[in-house]
Amino acid sequence: MNPKNFVRILLSVIFMTLAVLACGQAPTATALPTLAAPTATEPPTAIPPTPVPPTATPTPISLPVPEGSPYPMPAASISAENAGDLVLLTQWNKGEEVIDIVWSPDGNILAGIYNESLDVSLWDAKTGAEIRTLMPPSLVWGLSFSPDGKTLATGLEDGTIIIWDVATGQETLRFKQGSDTVIGVAFSSDGKTLISHSIENVFLWDPATGKEINRFGGYLGLFAFAFSPDDSTIATAHVTSIRLWDVTDTAKPAKELATLTGDEKKMDMLGFSYDGKILASSGKTIELWDVASKSKLATLSGHTDDIWEIAFSPNQNLLGSTSLDKTLKFWNLETKSEAASFTGESDYLSLEFSPDGTLLVTTSADGGVQIWGVYP
Repeated sequence: MNPKNFVRILLSVIFMTLAVLACGQAPTATALPTLAAPTATEPPTAIPPTPVPPTATPTPISLPVPEGSPYPMPAASISAENAGDLVLLTQWNKGEEVIDIVWSPDGNILAGIYNESLDVSLWDAKTGAEIRTLMPPSLVWGLSFSPDGKTLATGLEDGTIIIWDVATGQETLRFKQGSDTVIGVAFSSDGKTLISHSIENVFLWDPATGKEINRFGGYLGLFAFAFSPDDSTIATAHVTSIRLWDVTDTAKPAKELATLTGDEKKMDMLGFSYDGKILASSGKTIELWDVASKSKLATLSGHTDDIWEIAFSPNQNLLGSTSLDKTLKFWNLETKSEAASFTGESDYLSLEFSPDGTLLVTTSADGGVQIWGVYP
């Protein structure tokens, strides 16, 4: 979750707390009991095919490519050893901040959320040409491709979740999480479960029907979550602590495994390494946790302002981070030290490594989208 979303959520928490105090009751941090598969607030609605407004045929954007970097071409896997050799391969800019961006599983499409408009854009990752624009009815806070890349899930500010057909740009399913904002969404690795979360609970859904499978949480101030690669564990961030949940059997109530407490006073980003052995959390620093022992491995310091996003590289030994201090940093997970740092003209926002680990996409506060790579 990015810092702007954190501010919105924090205000909601403050207002709710004041409301409770006004009624003469002191707020408590007591966990609510885990709930098993209640009925969804509203029945899911299957969306029949509807006419989609015609869009202009995508035309290749004139992209400034650094001399000597003919994109695309075979590139090396980005690692802690070569992160300092990253070069800008191509970039484009529509003049509006892209606050979150994700790769399709095959690495051919990028999907991004605009900060001010309600739009979600799909781009050709190799040319920067806009394939199509999705137009949800409310501001999008989270998005996730299904493992087969055929659908895209979006979580909206008004509590709605929409499943889109990537090939046609049409809605295939729309259902409600509730009235609270859908802060984030993610598919399980087998595509059979869609996870979403509000300010208080995590929800598990059948993405084919929109039926709620389960929910758990009950802790006010749930700012981020991460799903382990083997689909067995969900981590949730609660300002100053992290909770780990066993969701091996999604039909049963989730079991709380552990609570991790670090030095950070605001944890608003989480991520598992590709092998699931390390969990990273961030605020103004990054804390690394050993998932098996539930212990802290290290604190990575270097950013001078809030960290916007963190992302693990598929090669296992590198973590990337962006910050409102205008830097893009890379961290060696073996030495637990900074591997490389780049400074931009504006703040770097979202980042994500391509599925094969050879490319990196970043976005910046000036509206830019950048593709980076390393050549052998």
